Amino acid sequence: MASKKVSSLKSLARKALVDRNVIAAAFYFVVVLPFGWLISLVAFAVVKDKLLRFHSLQAALFGIAVQVVLYAASIFAPVLASLLGVVAFVAWVAAIYYALKEEEFLIPLVGEVAKKNA
Repeated sequence: MASKKVSSLKSLARKALVDRNVIAAAFYFVVVLPFGWLISLVAFAVVKDKLLRFHSLQAALFGIAVQVVLYAASIFAPVLASLLGVVAFVAWVAAIYYALKEEEFLIPLVGEVAKKNA
């Protein structure tokens, strides 16, 4: 009887409260927050699942890159910063879409780094 309870608890523990595709997409939503990329980096250090590690690292790197590039562009070329903001938004939406499909979408410049280190 006790072993049956233990096995049912183990199977319950294996079932996630939230599907992993929702968690992967959440990493991209978090990077919108100030220093949200830091949350994704912490998740990268903690999570063991390969797909979640990929999306958490890519989201963190993407958040950092967007902040740096848009800040620098806004100083030197505000019109270019607006255009880059639209491009970043499209890449962000695409990454969320593919995360929900549990697929890897490589964002240019940061995707390869995330894939190698996931």
